[in-house]
Order: sequence, then structure tokens, then C-alpha cells
Amino acid sequence: MTIHIEDLQFQCIIGILDFERVKEQNIIINLTL
Repeated sequence: MTIHIEDLQFQCIIGILDFERVKEQNIIINLTL
């Protein structure tokens, strides 16, 4: 059995430093299991 996830996209705020956590960033995930 194979699971494919393509172009799973969401917006989140990530970052270690304060200025990196100001704006939402687009995250796109491609995954095959």
C-alpha cells in the first residue's frame, strides 16, 4: 500500500527569531509513504 500526498498547502507562522514570526508563510508538502 502506498500513500501519496501532493501539494498539501497551508499557511502558518514559523520561525525561531521574532522577525520570522511576523508574517504567515506558505508551506507546501509532497509526501510518499
